[in-house]
Amino acid sequence: MPAGLLDELRARVGEVAEQVAPRATLKTERTVVVLRDAAGAGLVELADDRVYATDLSDGVHRAWREWEAELLPGAAETVLDAVDPLLRAAGAYPSASPAKIARATGKLIALAQARGADPEQLAALTELDAADQAAARRLGS
Repeated sequence: MPAGLLDELRARVGEVAEQVAPRATLKTERTVVVLRDAAGAGLVELADDRVYATDLSDGVHRAWREWEAELLPGAAETVLDAVDPLLRAAGAYPSASPAKIARATGKLIALAQARGADPEQLAALTELDAADQAAARRLGS
C-alpha cells in the first residue's frame, strides 16, 4: 500500500489501518456516451463497463458487463424516466449488486441472505455468480 494512503488511513481509523489489505482486483474497460438535447447540452452519461475481477482470498475470477446511466448536472430528473425504457428495450435491467466489490468477491448471495431475500432471489444470484465465473473462464483466466 502506498505510504501516503496508509498515513491517511491511520489518521482516520488509527492503527487498525495496518490490517487493511487488497480484497480483489478489478479491471474495467469503460465506454462512455453522453446523451444530449437538441441544443447540444449533456443530459445523461451512459457508461458501458466490461469488468474483469479476481477475488484475492480464493483466486476466483469473475467477468461481467454493466451499464450505468447518470444524470448530468442541470438535467431534469424526468430525462432518466425517458431513457429507462430505451435501455430496458436494449436488454438492460436493474443491477442485483450494490457495488462492484460485492460482485467481484462473490458476496451477493450472503448480502441478499442477510437482507432476507427469498429463495427465488437467492437462486437468481447463484446463477448470476456462476455466469460471471463462466464468463471469466471464456476470457482465458
